Amino acid sequence: MCGIVSICYGAENPRLGFEGGELLKRLEYRGYDSTGGAFVGADGHIRLLKKVGAPSRVVVDLGMDQERGQRFIGQVRWATYGAVTDVNSQPHHVRCEVEMAGAHNGNISNTDALKTWLAERGHQVVSDNDGEMITHVVEEFYAANLAGSAPVPEGPRGGAVPDAAVLFIDAVRKADAKGEGSYAAAFCDPRVPGVVAVKSGSSLYAGLGTDAFGEFVVVSSDLTSVLSKTRMLIPLSEGEGLWFTEREYAVFPLAGALSFSTPRPRRSKLNVRDTGLRAPFHYFMDQEIASSPENLEGILRYYFTDPATEGLFHAFEERLDLGKALLAKVAALHEAADEPALA
Repeated sequence: MCGIVSICYGAENPRLGFEGGELLKRLEYRGYDSTGGAFVGADGHIRLLKKVGAPSRVVVDLGMDQERGQRFIGQVRWATYGAVTDVNSQPHHVRCEVEMAGAHNGNISNTDALKTWLAERGHQVVSDNDGEMITHVVEEFYAANLAGSAPVPEGPRGGAVPDAAVLFIDAVRKADAKGEGSYAAAFCDPRVPGVVAVKSGSSLYAGLGTDAFGEFVVVSSDLTSVLSKTRMLIPLSEGEGLWFTEREYAVFPLAGALSFSTPRPRRSKLNVRDTGLRAPFHYFMDQEIASSPENLEGILRYYFTDPATEGLFHAFEERLDLGKALLAKVAALHEAADEPALA
């Protein structure tokens, strides 16, 4: 399944590693084959730490929680493309033509074709991981944009988005069109303000807030990790990307004409639940299966505790047969193959 997270502050944060490590630990249920983080300092230096193992162990083993920086991109991996090795871990720090870092969650299904395409263009691909492929593809298009050898679309840029970031955003859009599959990703150029994140078939959530080290914007594959930092969420839909600094942000489409919008943040009413592994479970899958009744009850209580609908919840409690019938109808949708059955 995998998971990514990125957070951006306005200045050097001496506890960025601790913040990033805690966010990664909240993603552990999504992948514990390997863990990694790319730290970008205010001076533009990228420091990459990654290793085979779960974040609950790797964050401490690598001293990740002691790192400082301004921007962070992290990833937990559930291996698909490439064996469980350090080199296949993410993020990836590339510098064949332009130095940048990136990580993804999901699958790039044309990875083999992209690897050949990149080799033909002189890229030194060191892993079999699809996250490295999509990062190099962004790099290829970005280098062409910087050299002025590729057209960059004109259009409304939004007052907050600098020209250099537009070139980077355009490269990310072109890479998304080149790649096939479903994924979410985060990329950054250490010389250009901010981080670019994309939601292209996999979950991605964003929020903004303030803590002891100043303003920040955070994105993650997991909503609870965002809510652990802030309840102010930035609306982000499928097929959209987000450029963000510590306070500025702009949403853009991944396909079609390039344009920017700044949707108003919305305050979430959801409560954060711990996603860590709890006793007596040894595996996340066992824990998730065992917690299904509790989770279903939580969903029902969330929607049916309003005074106007509370009676509906009690109806489900008193008539278990109604609840079972409803669940059976929902389960039957999985087998439906025609539109009338889904109507």
